[in-house]
Amino acid sequence: MRSFLITKDTSLYPLNTDPLISHTTFKEMGVYIYIFAVCNGNTSPVIIDGKLESVDPYGYLPADMYPYLPFYGALSIMYAIIAVTWLILCSWYFNQLIPLQLWITLVLALGMIESFVLFAYYLSYNDTGIAPLSLSTIGTLFGIGKRSISRVVITFVALGYGIVRVTIGDDMKKVLYLGLFITLFAIFIH
Repeated sequence: MRSFLITKDTSLYPLNTDPLISHTTFKEMGVYIYIFAVCNGNTSPVIIDGKLESVDPYGYLPADMYPYLPFYGALSIMYAIIAVTWLILCSWYFNQLIPLQLWITLVLALGMIESFVLFAYYLSYNDTGIAPLSLSTIGTLFGIGKRSISRVVITFVALGYGIVRVTIGDDMKKVLYLGLFITLFAIFIH
């Protein structure tokens, strides 16, 4: 059995003559077609088994997903710096905190966890070539929680909670139910 590769200029590129192993390193990006040819017509049906593995110089991550790795790494570092600064300021002015700032702390914590988990997801995918479903699911859930709670915080601000009103009374339950509905709807849609 021989194997060939057809390049983008439609020329045949013979691969290893070893019928069991075929390995090729490509210098150019492009679309390649892999062809197996069985030249002996008297053979019994041929069963081809194996795996096709594509590794780029930077790892297993596909080229369109690779920019996410440094992005989430930098985002994680920025979230950590902002969180430490926020916690120091909150501890200095602990007696002057309003309840709205505790909600902002929750949004910041969820965002930091989301970015760390997604960075770990892309790093693991790049190192092993296998996309870890558990990290993707956890990152998605933390992202949904962050966006839902940030919408609740915006609703609190629009109602004047913690700014011109100390409490919003019965509206608090309505806003929290709205946040729960947004979270469940986002999980259902995702």
